[in-house]
Parts: sequence; structure tokens; C-alpha cells
Amino acid sequence: MLSPRARRALGLAFVGLVCGLGFWSPAFLAWDRSGWGDWQQFHHWWEIGVVSIRRWGEWPFWDPHHCGGVSQWGQPQAQNWSPLYLLLAVPFGTVVGHKLFILVHHVIGFTGLYVLARQEEKLRRPGALLAAIVWTSSGFAAWHFAGGHSTFLAFLYYPWLIYCWRRADRDVRWAAAVAAIMAELLLEGGHYPFPYAVVVLGFDSLMRLRRRNAWPLVRTMIVAGVLTGLLGAMRWVPILIAMSRHPRPIEDTDRIRFDEVVEMWTAREHAWRWDGHEWVWAEYGTYVGWSVLALCVIGIALALRRRHLYPVAGALFFLAFSMGYHGPLWPSSLLHALPFFSNLHLPSRWQVVCTMFMALLAGRVVSSLDATLSAWRFHRDFDWIRPLAPWALTLAIALDLYVVGLTITDRWDGEPLGTRAVETPHLVRTHRYLDEFADYPSRNVGTMECYDAVPWHRSRSLWTGEVPQVRIVDAESGETRDGDVLHGYGRTNHRAWADVTLGAPGRVIFNQNYEQQWVSSIGTVVDDDLRLAVDLPAGRHRVEVRFAPDDLPWSVVASALGAFGCLIVVARPWRRARAPRATP
Repeated sequence: MLSPRARRALGLAFVGLVCGLGFWSPAFLAWDRSGWGDWQQFHHWWEIGVVSIRRWGEWPFWDPHHCGGVSQWGQPQAQNWSPLYLLLAVPFGTVVGHKLFILVHHVIGFTGLYVLARQEEKLRRPGALLAAIVWTSSGFAAWHFAGGHSTFLAFLYYPWLIYCWRRADRDVRWAAAVAAIMAELLLEGGHYPFPYAVVVLGFDSLMRLRRRNAWPLVRTMIVAGVLTGLLGAMRWVPILIAMSRHPRPIEDTDRIRFDEVVEMWTAREHAWRWDGHEWVWAEYGTYVGWSVLALCVIGIALALRRRHLYPVAGALFFLAFSMGYHGPLWPSSLLHALPFFSNLHLPSRWQVVCTMFMALLAGRVVSSLDATLSAWRFHRDFDWIRPLAPWALTLAIALDLYVVGLTITDRWDGEPLGTRAVETPHLVRTHRYLDEFADYPSRNVGTMECYDAVPWHRSRSLWTGEVPQVRIVDAESGETRDGDVLHGYGRTNHRAWADVTLGAPGRVIFNQNYEQQWVSSIGTVVDDDLRLAVDLPAGRHRVEVRFAPDDLPWSVVASALGAFGCLIVVARPWRRARAPRATP
């Protein structure tokens, strides 16, 4: 028999599931169709793991199907090691798995903001429900998630992150939950959600330091910080290595006026391009509607009147970030000057945090309306209005968000994946690269084209076509020689082999990019015009090369230690503050 608390939790999750199925119904109605926009890129990365695990029985450390071959282990946006990926992608496949991935995150974000609103902001049920709906069904969620920004789904962990962060002040065991969420942000490719989360927790801490003893917060920072560093090592270490070898400094001068921010919040339709801005509207659209905006203004007044500055300060603070660069002392400019944050652009993406606080402010008004109506005395013929009015307002706003959002989320019109025949490995060149490269892993082909945020070092000497993917040349002249024979070759995800006979010492060139973390079973791995090559002595050899990340054993061991540390923190009977005894 379930306890009342468990029943409430299941009920809340069910409501979130129903709301998520409604908002993302176009994706599930087009069950086998792949996604639009950047979904093709994330489909590609997910397919690498699905094909590698299913076909080769290997972890997807390398991407042989993109950019001439690059590290998947060091790819900042890779999600192949997230528990949710392993639970959804491998059994269900990439397309269906991605749609379930969206739905699961919708439920996580919905329940998280509802619990945060109820437990921390003390909102009544209609207000908490409105806040959860506004945040998970805003234009930001519709445009970014329907457009393929799969890593941005990790933003939906933020309410639970804040909730656990605050609980850790009273019971340090919650710091393990904070570390687990922060590590999951990294595992889901959180190149934006993870650094943004650091700023969000920093803001939350500063707001609470005004009236609290600093030691519990410092203790939480230390415990959660150490556990996050260990638990997330298998992601942040390879990402740090990859980005240090392939730096990506971003020059971003995008500036948004306040009237333009209002347009982002209220425009039900918009042209694809936005005059005066470099990026398309999908990067800016954050529809919440005039009703929510009006409730936010009233919510600010109510919060200030009760001296509850947290949601007001949060909305204004992150609004300033989202407005871009308005001088060297503007928050976005100062943040962009810090390490790692210089790799990020499009400050309008801070709207995901701003709208979270706006949702709490709007929910506060509905909560106050519910409390006021509950205290009023109506004529018995009109008494039914009291409980109905706040719920009716919530429903009306939800319908408005869904009417706008469903026109955006109905973008699942790509070809199904994995339906084409498996080919012998080779590199292809096509004019439809962005429409086709999600299918390259299942087809077993690759490309030199490179739609990727990381500026990988790529060889211009690779060759295309259904021809042998291994060449034997003289190491000095680079010319082919008589007497050298290629008997066979093949590859899996992060392994390649060739059976060769060399009449004299020579060089075996594999048709992919060189990376210094490749090792060979024989001979010496060398860089041949940025191509992977091995220098071999004369004779017949079966040479096998393998991508072996330098940090792999140490990063995984550190993450295992972090998991063990979380268990110790949770299991240890920490001393809690006791309530004072009542005087007889």
C-alpha cells in the first residue's frame, strides 16, 4: 500500500506526463520521423552510440562518421554516457529514444518547479501548477527543444538542483544529490547548463547569505563541489583536454533592448530572421504571453510588499544577462571575460533561467488569488467561484501557451533513421550533408564535412568514394611502391585494422584524421598531413590501431570514487539540528 506522500508524488508525475504528452504530441504522432534543425546533429551523435554498442559491442569513444573522424569521448555535447541515454537510446533507437528523452525531461522540469514553488516559495496548488506549466511550455522550451538543442533539456533539472542545494544546508546528505545532478548535467553534454548552473547556485547562495549563518552554505559548497569534481571527472576531464587542444574563443556582441525582450515574450508569430540580430528567431523566441507578463508585474509588487526579494531579484538579474552586451560592466560582458564562459555565446539563452523566476512570480499572483478567494464569503449561489477561479485562470494561460507552442513543436518531418543498407566503410561527399549525416553511422560511412561547434583539426588529404580506406606509401617520398600489398582492412567504432605486406619499411595510412591518442599494435603512430598513419618495418603485418584516450582510466576511476563518496555521504548518520523542547 502506497503512503499518501508516494501517491501525491505519483499523481504529480502523472500530471506532468499528461502535460508533456500534450505539448509534444506532434513528435509522438510522427512516431518514426526524425527531428528538424539541429536534431539531425544530435541524432548523429546518438546513432554513433547505438551503432557502436549494438553492432560492435564497443563504447563510442570515436566518431568515424563526421569531420573525417574526431573524438566522441572529448565531444562537449556528447550524451552517450548519460544513464538516460543508455536507458532510452540503446533499447528504443535514436529517434524514439530522443522523443522519450524530451518527455522524461519535461516531467522532471514540471515536477521540480512545482515542488520548488510549493516547498520553498510556499505557493498554493493553482499557483504552483501555473508556474510549472509556464516554465516547461514557454516559447524557449518549444523553440529550443523542437529545434534540436538536446543538451538544453538539462536546464529542466534546475528546480531540483536549487531544491537539493537548499536542503543540503539543513542536512548535508542532500549535497550528494546536488553533485549527482551537476554530474548529470555534464553527462548530458551540458556545455551551457553546467556553467549556467554554477551561476544560478551562486546567485541563490548570495540571496540566502543576507539572513543566514554562512557555515552551512560553505559546508554544502565544499562537499558538493568535491563530489561534483570527482563524479563528473569522466566528462569534464576529456572535454577540458579536447577544448585545450581545439580552443573555441567566441566574439559575441549581440545586444537586445528591453522592448525587444518584450517582443520575445509576447510575439505569437515572427519572421524567421530578426532584423538587427545575427541569429534566427528560434534562438530568441521565448513566448509566455501578455497574461503571464501582467501577472509577473503584479507578482513583483506582491513580493516586494512582503519583502520576498528572491524571485524579483532572480528575474531581473538573469534578464540583464539575457539582454546581451551593453558595455564592459554589463553582467554578460563581465561573465564572458571569465575562463570557459568565453566559449559561450548567445546570451539570450539566459532566458531559460529568467522565465523560471517569471513563472514563480506569476504563480505567486494566482496563489494569492486562491488564498484571498478562500477567505471571502460569497452568497451560496456563487460560492462555487471560489475554488474554480484560480484553476480557470491557470487553464486559460496553459491553453494559450499550448496553442502557440504546438505550432512550433510540430517539426518532426525528417526521414526515419537506420532504414538504409549497411555499406563498406568509406567517406562520402554530398550536397545534402546536413539532411543525411544523421544516417551515416547506421550506413557505416563518414564524411569530411564538419558541422560542429568544436574547431577540430581536419586533414584535407583524405579521399572519398568506395575505394580501399588504407594506403601504403614510402615514408620519405609519400609515393606508392611496387611490391606493397593490401590484403584486407576494416574498422569498428574506435578500432581499425589492415593486413599488409611491405617490401621495404613503409607507411600505412588510414583514411581518417590523426589524433595523438591513437595507439598501434605494431610500429609507430605518426601524423601524415593530419592523417592517421603507422610506420612499419618490411614484411607481412596485421596492424591494428585503437583510440585510447589518455585520461580514460583515471577519469573513470575518479568518477567511481565520486559515486562511492556520494554513498558515504548519504549513508553516514550526520547530526541534524534539533527543534527546541517545549517548556512544560
